[in-house]
Order: sequence, then C-alpha cells, then structure tokens
Amino acid sequence: VAIHISAPAYVSPTDPVLGPIFGYEDETHAYFPQDHFDEVVQTGGWTIGRKGDGYVALWSHRPTVWRSYDPAVVATRGMVQPFDLVAEGSAENVWIVEVAQRADAGDFATFVDRIAAAPVEVTRPGGASADRQRARYVSPSQGELVFSGRDGLTVGGATVPLTEHPRLASPWGEVCHLGKYLALTEGDASLVIDFDKGAREVR
Repeated sequence: VAIHISAPAYVSPTDPVLGPIFGYEDETHAYFPQDHFDEVVQTGGWTIGRKGDGYVALWSHRPTVWRSYDPAVVATRGMVQPFDLVAEGSAENVWIVEVAQRADAGDFATFVDRIAAAPVEVTRPGGASADRQRARYVSPSQGELVFSGRDGLTVGGATVPLTEHPRLASPWGEVCHLGKYLALTEGDASLVIDFDKGAREVR
C-alpha cells in the first residue's frame, strides 16, 4: 500500500515568461494501461485492474477521467484503450494504491468488493499544503494507515519511520532529494558539481 500526497510547494507563476515553464498543471494523472490488463473496473473513486493473478487498485481524491490521444500525434505504442487516468481541477491531490495477488486476496471480485468497501478519508485543515493534508485508508490487507506531511505515517496506530530516499541512486553515486552537491565517479573519471558555488569539476 502507498499513499501519495501531491501538494505544490510554491505558488504557481502566472506571468507569460515563467508561467508556461514553471507553472503547475491543473491536474494530476496516472499511467494505467488498460490494454495490458485482463480486467479493469472502476468503482467509488477506485480504478482496479487484474493481470493474471495480480491485482492493483488506484484511488484518487479528485474524480478521474480517461484521456484519449490521437496516435498520429502522441506515441500510444499501439494501445487502443485510454491509458492516461487524469484527475482534473488542481495539482493538489491524494492518490492511494494497493497491490495484491490472488493467493492472498482471493478472487478478483472479492478483491474489488473489499477495496470498494474500505474507508478512505482525506482532510485538509487550515489549507492545502502537504503538511496540512491528511489521508486515512483502512486497507483490507494492512489495516488502518494514516499519513500526513506533519505527523508522518502510522499503520494500525503504530508510527512507521519514514526513510529519505536519494533523488539519484546509481553505481556512480547518490544525491539526496535536497542535495546541492553532486559527485559521480567511474574509475579514474569524476564529475563534481557544487550548486551553491556554481562550480563544476570534471576529471
């Protein structure tokens, strides 16, 4: 199970110079290639797919629509059914996803019924910033999950530590998500960038 809170960290510029480049879209979206699933159903804000004995359920706080594209304009890789699940209206949204397999969750109809009946709540007290948004989901498999930027994550009432994952992780180096210093190496070659100093060193 994963809970994703999308909350812009700065006011989207509207001027003609910066707006088209740095402005937020009035939507969020998810890639959900229906052609690659054996079954896809939508119920109660959930889009649920089955591929063989594997299941995935995706919920959006904002209502979603399928967006179709002209294959002459956008590369659709031959897919016939829409694959872009779009939540229109704002860059602020909460997405919840749960994956399962038949051996643990039962047949697909049972999984769909249990997901559709699972309580989901999103609250935004005092504003829409990431810290103030709170999502609560009672997962059929994991129990109650509550997540907010301010209070972190709890599962069944127990606090779960959040680990910072690197923004870049590769065999040549790692950079944290707020990193201002990049150092990559391969044998005797290296690239070092210091963003604070505006300096770059290549060897």
